[in-house]
Amino acid sequence: MGWLRSSLNGCRLHRFSTVVVFLLPMLLSGCAQPKPSKSEAVLKSGLDAEGHPIALQVLPRTGVGDIDWVAAIKQGILHPKGSLAAPSPQDSPILNLDIVFNISEAYPVPNVVFPHAPHTMWLNCNNCHPTIFIMRQGANPVSMDRIIKGEYCGRCHGVVAFPFTDCLRCHSRPK
Repeated sequence: MGWLRSSLNGCRLHRFSTVVVFLLPMLLSGCAQPKPSKSEAVLKSGLDAEGHPIALQVLPRTGVGDIDWVAAIKQGILHPKGSLAAPSPQDSPILNLDIVFNISEAYPVPNVVFPHAPHTMWLNCNNCHPTIFIMRQGANPVSMDRIIKGEYCGRCHGVVAFPFTDCLRCHSRPK
């Protein structure tokens, strides 16, 4: 019987060492699959080599290279929803109304035109009124400092809407 016991122990040891030799590389690398190359990993992540979403490559661009979201809607590439709620509430009509913010003569930049039309393509009026903007002339002390700090236009621009790098996009009305 002694030879049978030592033989079984040897068999167990052999099976254990075979499993360890087979699993050791997987245990050390943390994965049984080969690691993807950098380009494969980038493509699987949905980002290009610079870290930008690949899906954004099909969207039209402005003269300075920012995504032109309004052109994407007009070209039928994007179809924004009025709400994430299902069913979606009735969308607001597109409001074709420009508001001009006159800039002090102390600043050598053109006046600002706020076009409601592109904003109402995306948003319902109550997204901005009356919480962000009071609907009364002169009631909103808008300034670039406050916008950059995330107030007024800065609630979206510089965050999810185009950044502040294309000055003439807003400062578009000569004094």
